[in-house]
Amino acid sequence: MRCGVPDSYTIKKAQQKFCAVEEEASDHPVTVLVSIERMATIRKHRSGKAVYHDLCVLDTL
Repeated sequence: MRCGVPDSYTIKKAQQKFCAVEEEASDHPVTVLVSIERMATIRKHRSGKAVYHDLCVLDTL
């Protein structure tokens, strides 16, 4: 944390550096910014209106 401001990451950067961000969050607040579009998709998934599949499913196509 620099100057009392929590570090911020986009969801894409947080996913790319997940382990480092997770470790960092154990020391101080970390903010992950999520787009409105991504939040809408997450809400659809949680409500059962969307289904996600593992990427390995693509191997069977």
